[in-house]
Amino acid sequence: MSDNAPITMPELLRRMTEGSQKFEALIDSLTDEQLTRRGPDGGWSAKDHVAHLAMWENGVAALLRREPRWEAMGVSAEAAANSDEDELNAIIHSQHQHLSVDEARDLFQRSHRALLSALEPLRDEDLVLPYSDFQPDSPSKTPIMALIAGNTWEHYAEHTPWIQAVVSAQQQ
Repeated sequence: MSDNAPITMPELLRRMTEGSQKFEALIDSLTDEQLTRRGPDGGWSAKDHVAHLAMWENGVAALLRREPRWEAMGVSAEAAANSDEDELNAIIHSQHQHLSVDEARDLFQRSHRALLSALEPLRDEDLVLPYSDFQPDSPSKTPIMALIAGNTWEHYAEHTPWIQAVVSAQQQ
């Protein structure tokens, strides 16, 4: 999370809602062709970014339910332990690049609802608990709030310019 100030559950939910609405408005403004065409370098399509975001939200939802995070993302524990973030993203991409636009959108919406459901039992004071409280096999002491922010509104904002660049390149 860019500012380390603790926030409340209502503020977290507000930021998540605003971020997801803005992101979904961008996706909804694009045609199926714009969503499926790969970038000029042959990289990810816009719908690939949608599926990517969905899987990282799936991981956070599982984590908050105290279930294996990586398994929920379709990544083995071994691969998670031996891969950097780019390698994990490549694994996730390879598993979901075949999805249709509708399937990617549905995956995003289902993942987002699952995350919201996993957040329901949390209280303000839970947001500062360390990652290891939710995944006891992990030594990470990163506050759970940072993981939630980094995989929701901050993640949408990170991918938005990449999606816009893919679409912009299509128009040239």
